[in-house]
Amino acid sequence: MEKVKNLFVTREEKLKACAAKIIAKETFAPGDLVIWKEGMKNRRFPAYAEAVVVTQVLAEPVIDNTERSSGTPTFREPLDVVIGWLDSDGDFIEFYLDGRRLTKAE
Repeated sequence: MEKVKNLFVTREEKLKACAAKIIAKETFAPGDLVIWKEGMKNRRFPAYAEAVVVTQVLAEPVIDNTERSSGTPTFREPLDVVIGWLDSDGDFIEFYLDGRRLTKAE
Protein backbone atom coordinates (compact mmCIF):
# COMPACT_ATOMS: atom_id res chain seq x y z
CA MET A 1 0.00 0.00 0.00
CA GLU A 2 2.90 2.38 0.75
CA LYS A 3 4.19 2.11 -2.87
CA VAL A 4 0.86 3.31 -4.23
CA LYS A 5 0.95 6.33 -1.92
CA ASN A 6 4.51 7.20 -3.04
CA LEU A 7 3.49 6.95 -6.71
CA PHE A 8 0.56 9.25 -6.04
CA VAL A 9 2.77 11.84 -4.35
CA THR A 10 5.21 11.69 -7.29
CA ARG A 11 2.34 12.09 -9.77
CA GLU A 12 0.91 14.93 -7.70
CA GLU A 13 4.28 16.70 -7.68
CA LYS A 14 4.62 16.26 -11.44
CA LEU A 15 1.13 17.68 -11.99
CA LYS A 16 2.02 20.76 -9.95
CA ALA A 17 5.33 21.15 -11.80
CA CYS A 18 3.61 20.90 -15.20
CA ALA A 19 0.96 23.42 -14.15
CA ALA A 20 3.71 25.83 -13.06
CA LYS A 21 5.47 25.38 -16.42
CA ILE A 22 2.39 26.16 -18.51
CA ILE A 23 1.55 29.19 -16.33
CA ALA A 24 5.12 30.56 -16.70
CA LYS A 25 4.86 31.99 -20.22
CA GLU A 26 8.06 33.16 -21.90
CA THR A 27 8.39 35.99 -24.40
CA PHE A 28 9.56 35.07 -27.89
CA ALA A 29 10.54 37.01 -31.01
CA PRO A 30 10.99 35.98 -34.64
CA GLY A 31 14.35 34.28 -35.04
CA ASP A 32 14.37 32.72 -31.55
CA LEU A 33 15.17 29.02 -31.42
CA VAL A 34 12.72 27.17 -29.17
CA ILE A 35 12.04 23.65 -27.92
CA TRP A 36 9.21 22.01 -25.98
CA LYS A 37 9.22 22.50 -22.22
CA GLU A 38 9.60 19.13 -20.50
CA GLY A 39 6.21 17.44 -20.20
CA MET A 40 4.48 19.97 -22.50
CA LYS A 41 4.68 18.28 -25.95
CA ASN A 42 1.18 17.77 -27.36
CA ARG A 43 1.94 17.56 -31.08
CA ARG A 44 3.65 14.97 -33.23
CA PHE A 45 6.25 17.45 -34.44
CA PRO A 46 8.76 18.77 -33.53
CA ALA A 47 10.42 16.11 -31.38
CA TYR A 48 11.52 16.85 -27.83
CA ALA A 49 14.84 18.79 -27.79
CA GLU A 50 14.52 19.47 -31.55
CA ALA A 51 15.05 23.22 -31.96
CA VAL A 52 12.71 25.10 -34.28
CA VAL A 53 12.67 28.78 -35.22
CA VAL A 54 9.98 31.29 -34.27
CA THR A 55 8.69 33.01 -37.42
CA GLN A 56 5.80 34.97 -35.89
CA VAL A 57 4.38 35.87 -32.49
CA LEU A 58 0.68 36.67 -32.79
CA ALA A 59 -0.83 39.55 -30.81
CA GLU A 60 -4.12 37.64 -30.69
CA PRO A 61 -3.94 33.85 -30.50
CA VAL A 62 -5.71 31.70 -33.05
CA ILE A 63 -8.25 29.37 -31.46
CA ASP A 64 -8.73 26.23 -33.55
CA ASN A 65 -12.47 25.59 -33.38
CA THR A 66 -12.36 22.27 -35.25
CA GLU A 67 -12.07 20.37 -31.96
CA ARG A 68 -15.64 20.17 -30.67
CA SER A 69 -14.98 18.08 -27.56
CA SER A 70 -13.50 19.49 -24.38
CA GLY A 71 -12.06 16.00 -23.84
CA THR A 72 -9.34 16.56 -26.45
CA PRO A 73 -5.97 18.09 -25.50
CA THR A 74 -6.15 20.78 -28.19
CA PHE A 75 -9.70 22.02 -27.44
CA ARG A 76 -9.65 25.85 -27.34
CA GLU A 77 -5.84 25.84 -27.18
CA PRO A 78 -4.48 29.38 -27.79
CA LEU A 79 -2.08 29.14 -30.74
CA ASP A 80 0.05 32.27 -30.48
CA VAL A 81 3.48 31.29 -31.82
CA VAL A 82 4.26 30.27 -35.39
CA ILE A 83 7.36 28.10 -35.71
CA GLY A 84 9.37 26.93 -38.71
CA TRP A 85 10.49 23.31 -38.85
CA LEU A 86 12.40 21.23 -41.40
CA ASP A 87 10.65 18.01 -42.39
CA SER A 88 12.44 14.78 -43.38
CA ASP A 89 12.77 16.07 -46.98
CA GLY A 90 14.37 19.30 -45.77
CA ASP A 91 11.28 21.36 -46.61
CA PHE A 92 10.48 24.32 -44.35
CA ILE A 93 7.06 23.88 -42.74
CA GLU A 94 5.27 26.29 -40.39
CA PHE A 95 3.12 25.24 -37.44
CA TYR A 96 1.00 27.24 -35.03
CA LEU A 97 1.71 26.30 -31.40
CA ASP A 98 0.75 27.33 -27.89
CA GLY A 99 3.72 29.42 -26.74
CA ARG A 100 3.12 28.47 -23.09
CA ARG A 101 4.45 25.01 -23.98
CA LEU A 102 7.76 26.30 -25.40
CA THR A 103 11.07 27.52 -23.99
CA LYS A 104 14.11 29.08 -25.63
CA ALA A 105 16.71 26.57 -26.80
CA GLU A 106 20.10 26.96 -25.14
